[in-house]
Amino acid sequence: MKTVFADAYYYVAFVSSRDAGHVKAQEFSRTYKGRTVTTEWVLTEVADAFSLPGM
Repeated sequence: MKTVFADAYYYVAFVSSRDAGHVKAQEFSRTYKGRTVTTEWVLTEVADAFSLPGM
């Protein structure tokens, strides 16, 4: 089983339909069958991105 690292760009794009990478992140999630790993620092960065007004 292949493992890939998911960074903040991926998570923000996956969640936010306004993000330029949204469609690609959604498609990746539908087709990828391996494991995804990340770090708590990445999750902190994602939380920071969504703490902005309008997000």
